Amino acid sequence: MIELVVEESEPVFLRPPNDEEVERMMERNATRGMLGCIGSFDCSHWQWAACPKELSGKYQNRKKRRSIFIETVCNEYLYIRHFFIGALDSPNDLNVLHISPVYSD
Repeated sequence: MIELVVEESEPVFLRPPNDEEVERMMERNATRGMLGCIGSFDCSHWQWAACPKELSGKYQNRKKRRSIFIETVCNEYLYIRHFFIGALDSPNDLNVLHISPVYSD
């Protein structure tokens, strides 16, 4: 499923913005009072009902349910600028930020 999302969406949506796009995003958000902001950041847990038993311990969240962590950054047009899926060991939002590739650039 994830491979299909990437394959179909990558050329348009799943790519880093170029310098001109970043400048336009910063200008639009500055007019709304959000100086220095290029998009919205969201973290969520998706419950994985069909998780294989041998992986259940690695993908168990704090509520003892199997889930996959999903992190997304998108602009106001819902162009995805960052998509990070599948962090192990049920990390919380702050822990994911430390391992997330969103900050490596």
